Amino acid sequence: MTRRCILQRTAEGIRSAPTREPLIDNILRAILYHHERFDGKGYPLGLKGGEIPLLARVLSIVEAYQAMISPRPQRRRKTREEAIAELREEAGSQFDPDIVNAFIESLQEEKGSPEQ
Repeated sequence: MTRRCILQRTAEGIRSAPTREPLIDNILRAILYHHERFDGKGYPLGLKGGEIPLLARVLSIVEAYQAMISPRPQRRRKTREEAIAELREEAGSQFDPDIVNAFIESLQEEKGSPEQ
């Protein structure tokens, strides 16, 4: 099965999900559009900037950060600082810069908390 076919089936499944709950609709849209890029070069629709649902813009950053700091068979995990640097580098192209800044602030506040 090709990537395009998988994306098409995912989109069809989400569009046909029988829901009238706004929260569920927002979550489904976030799942569908979280591979869109702030610069419009993402998929499945090539949405740009504010055209991308807010929750999808947040999810894309969280998912990318988690992938960066997690060990993978093909590469070592990045340190927190390396991951933050990469998020900053991609702000404005891959990611919404305002959300990147808020996410990094949140990480820095968390780092200073007693639980860390």
